[in-house]
Amino acid sequence: MSGGTNTASAIHLAVNEVFKSKTGARKGVKNIIVVITDGESFSESETKKSASQARHMGINLFAIGVGTSVNVKELRLIAGSSEHVYQVSNYEDLKSIKDALINKTCIEIHQSAYTTNLEENTPLDDTVDMKKIHQSTNTTDLEKDKTLNWTVDFEKIHQTTNTSSIEDTPQNETVDFEKIHQSTTTQILQEDTPINKTVEIEYCSGKPADVLFLLDSSSSISRNDFKKQLSFIKSVVNVFDINPQKTAVGVSTFSDDFRSVIHLNEFTSKESIFKAVDKVPYLRGGTDTGNALKNIIDFDFKFARPNVAHILIIITDGLSRDPFETFLQASKLKKTGVSIFAIGVGPFVDQKELKTMASPPKEGLDFVFNFSTYDALHSIKNLLAIKTCVIAGLHMKDRPICILNKPVDIVFTFNAATIGNRGTRSILKTVQNFEKLRFQNESDMRVGVISQSCAYGGDLPLQTPNKNLAVTFDKMSFLIKRTKSYGLTEENGARSEAVHIVVLIVDTLLTMEDEIEILELEAIVNKMYIAYVGNIHNKNSILSVSSASVTTLSLVDFTAIESLSGYLQEEICQMVQIN
Repeated sequence: MSGGTNTASAIHLAVNEVFKSKTGARKGVKNIIVVITDGESFSESETKKSASQARHMGINLFAIGVGTSVNVKELRLIAGSSEHVYQVSNYEDLKSIKDALINKTCIEIHQSAYTTNLEENTPLDDTVDMKKIHQSTNTTDLEKDKTLNWTVDFEKIHQTTNTSSIEDTPQNETVDFEKIHQSTTTQILQEDTPINKTVEIEYCSGKPADVLFLLDSSSSISRNDFKKQLSFIKSVVNVFDINPQKTAVGVSTFSDDFRSVIHLNEFTSKESIFKAVDKVPYLRGGTDTGNALKNIIDFDFKFARPNVAHILIIITDGLSRDPFETFLQASKLKKTGVSIFAIGVGPFVDQKELKTMASPPKEGLDFVFNFSTYDALHSIKNLLAIKTCVIAGLHMKDRPICILNKPVDIVFTFNAATIGNRGTRSILKTVQNFEKLRFQNESDMRVGVISQSCAYGGDLPLQTPNKNLAVTFDKMSFLIKRTKSYGLTEENGARSEAVHIVVLIVDTLLTMEDEIEILELEAIVNKMYIAYVGNIHNKNSILSVSSASVTTLSLVDFTAIESLSGYLQEEICQMVQIN
């Protein structure tokens, strides 16, 4: 078969000829059309008309676009709902959405079984209240079976060596979590922790964490169930110790769109978070989980603190629009060090996708939860808080302790124009490695970079080749001046009470002007490290500074830059007596 793309006629033919008893169609069953196309139809308006007529007859349509020439708007017009739209890059990739499509069609079948005779004139993109579907499933009320009045001493959670299972704890006893956390063969937290516990919020013993909630706000979730998600967030936050040095919370929502509603570290008290949570909007629409996770990577965790545990808690009630994209973005997120809890609610959750989103089990911790209704979410509020605390402890356990008696601000200064891309990347990796430090007290560290070198006359008109063709870059002296006038100012994030340190990376011979600027900079900072890179430097070209506040280093090349990280961390973290 060959020819153009007459989608309208194809849908019309399916409606009028295929779904007939003479062609094998059965009465009383759900009728579904799956349209697969790799281009635009002859007439968008006719296609829309045919699809609309099909939906009015009770037929559900799915639209799958293949390749880059598809009209996404037309796919949505065909399906009537973005929930029923899929896109793949080529026909080979169709198999990647097989399970997703099977699950979605099953949802339509279940929906028709649980709802009574949808009106013929109701289009598919009207919102279907899935609450009745979720509540129709016979479930055991988890909360009824978990009403032990335990008092939990969380203060001791991080100091243990052997694990006792929560399941073996007798009723009406104080649970000492001192016997739970430190074991490498932990077998805790496999059961929902009881609801009626008295929780001491200091249980994390100062272990900080940035916790982000990502809520499914698609049309399959009723407004009432969405409010139950918000209530659940507040109940978990109520267990946390919220303050700038300990736990911070953020909230984002998703459907077809993504909304970052409460930024991490935006609010520093429970009361302010509660008020903000009450204002989180209900979106409606499809379930584009992959897009949401991408935004989490690109945006939300930009507000996170660099030296604390990063934890994402996803709540969803169904399969995402593009399972492969969801898997891809979740994998990227986990590679950045984010721990992901995946909470599935209702009968239509894809267990495979839930597990691929969540972090793999470690230290006896499972990162996947399943519930039949949103009412059951509250049964894990304390358990979830415990698990985030355990993760915070694991995150801090392997980090070197940094001993500081006051905050530290460090600026790395180098000329990116002369160093080039590879050298710049090595330096930035050195800077990023400082996030691995943990601090003995509430003092902290900030790092910054001054590297921009402006090109003058960067655009040259076409002309006869001559020796005057040149582009002029800023000199090293300009970057040192900028470090002095801007790098360590409040405008750039520096703090007046902090110890100010400059790491100057030099890859060219210093001029007299450069040396003068260095000496002036040395006079206003607490400590300066000058790292000379390359074999062009010798004892005659290295600036001689008698001050104890200046340390000179020699590096063979930029591959040695990364070894600078450990040296600087050890040096700076032991500056207990520095003023």
